[in-house]
Amino acid sequence: MGETLHAVATAPQVQSLALAGFTVLAALLAERQRAVNAFFERWGLVGGMLLVAWHDLGDSHAG
Repeated sequence: MGETLHAVATAPQVQSLALAGFTVLAALLAERQRAVNAFFERWGLVGGMLLVAWHDLGDSHAG
């Protein structure tokens, strides 16, 4: 009977550790996603600026 009580007592500890591990994993994945999002956002801004510059250069030679 003592073993059953011990098993029940450790279940919340295991669940707490699992929740802590899940939280750390979720935080790392979220940080990675933010970094990737910022990377592509900056490339999008650079592409937009290059497109505007290319468009402006094309208009200045036309007339």
